[in-house]
Amino acid sequence: MNKTALLILSVWMFIASACSWVDDDYSDCPAGNWLKIVYTYNMLDVDAASTQVDEVILFIMDEHGNYITQKEVGSLELQQNQYRVRLPELPNGQYSILVWGGLADSRYSYTPAKIILERDQQGVQDEQLASLFHGRLEHVTVDDTFREYEISVTKDTNVLSCIVQCQSQTELNPEDFRLEIEAYNGSIDHWNTPITEDRGVIYRPYYTKAANLDDIQTLVYGINTLRLMENDRTRMRLVYLPEEKVLVDFPLSQFLVEASRVDYPEMPGQEFLDREERYHLLFFMNEIGKSYAVQDLQVSNWVVHVQDVVFFD
Repeated sequence: MNKTALLILSVWMFIASACSWVDDDYSDCPAGNWLKIVYTYNMLDVDAASTQVDEVILFIMDEHGNYITQKEVGSLELQQNQYRVRLPELPNGQYSILVWGGLADSRYSYTPAKIILERDQQGVQDEQLASLFHGRLEHVTVDDTFREYEISVTKDTNVLSCIVQCQSQTELNPEDFRLEIEAYNGSIDHWNTPITEDRGVIYRPYYTKAANLDDIQTLVYGINTLRLMENDRTRMRLVYLPEEKVLVDFPLSQFLVEASRVDYPEMPGQEFLDREERYHLLFFMNEIGKSYAVQDLQVSNWVVHVQDVVFFD
């Protein structure tokens, strides 16, 4: 091989090794069509994708909304490419891109049209859920030009930390109480809208603990739910099981929105429910003979006197 040919070959090999985009690596010589995944739709308004989104599945649809193909992207690839995902090879044209994150959790099943939360035959879900994210982008142009689009995702899982507190000498038995959320969000369509016609879901705690704090008896619960809507039918109940007595039953989403007015008076209710992911509720309970009654309910910084409120529809 002459020197000229050797030089050309060396240059070509250098370029090929430097431009590793052929292996979906964005770091060197970007080409093709890419999607940048961001998660800024949170209360801090900062991009938390790198700390919260572990993996994603892309569903590709044509300009008429017909499903074409999908692509799964794991955590390592997301991190290597700074949360940029290269779209699969597609004919030039216009497309819609649907992104779901968290579907690796076996508690979620899915099709291109919707995701479904697994639950038992009674509709109960009492396990800790992996974080679920949704994003959708319309009018994505695919051609031979290098393009990068940004897609914002919304977190669809919430954690509620609930404490039941009672001033009493008698320890509270967790088996005497049932905390639950009744909702109609166990299926969510590709527009991120709960399918309320599907059967409901009963969320129950994945974490329960009893504690005695200087004669203040407490029950601590951790409970998950999927996306809440401002005017939905979601209700939270606390039941004293020995008497099958409903101690409190209230519209959860509406109470969370009303509580948000204290700190975020200008934020629309649905925006608050979508940005916030953790809620804190405190039930103040009194012992009455061998039974109990909830006197006050604190949602974030908002205290509700139960006697002054009609909870039941």
